[in-house]
Amino acid sequence: MNVLAFTDCHGYEQAFKSVERLAKKADFCVCSGDISMFEQKLENHIKRLDRFGKPVFIIPGNHEGASTLRKICEEYKNVRYAHAKVIPFDDFLIIGFGTSGFSLIDEEFERFVEKRLEEIDKNKKVIFLSHAPPFNTRLDRLGKSNVGNKSVRRFIKAHQPDIVVCGHLHENFGKRDKIGKTFVLNPGPFGTLIDV
Repeated sequence: MNVLAFTDCHGYEQAFKSVERLAKKADFCVCSGDISMFEQKLENHIKRLDRFGKPVFIIPGNHEGASTLRKICEEYKNVRYAHAKVIPFDDFLIIGFGTSGFSLIDEEFERFVEKRLEEIDKNKKVIFLSHAPPFNTRLDRLGKSNVGNKSVRRFIKAHQPDIVVCGHLHENFGKRDKIGKTFVLNPGPFGTLIDV
């Protein structure tokens, strides 16, 4: 199956045109947050994603409030709010957690993992959506520093999801890495097709 992954569009028209074009080749889509610029025209952006005519799993970034995004997504058929959820979908399991992207440790995420761990089905391909990049990868470097999230990295190391899609750091758009067997990428706002 082809999955379209994208993040941090921030309402940028050229980014939306690119993901619209790529979505035609995808079976479903995943977005790791920051679809808007501080929620400006957020409903218009969600409506646009809904028009893809296929499932779009989305989490909030630091530019969307979780409750605002959830309420808007509830109004649309194809856009599925995935924050703090474990969602079975065909042969996949979508795990979503939209973090601010600025913390090294995320206790709320750690509590979520602890509570929902039994729902992780090892017989399905797991796609984990996080706004924050995992700590100590090619995706969390700013200058000579690693500024990603250690809680996210610990989860990946312990549970080895098949794919992790993250964002937040614009400097690392398009970068990829591996943590054990897990493929980690920041697809950027123009999107990347992944064959899974």
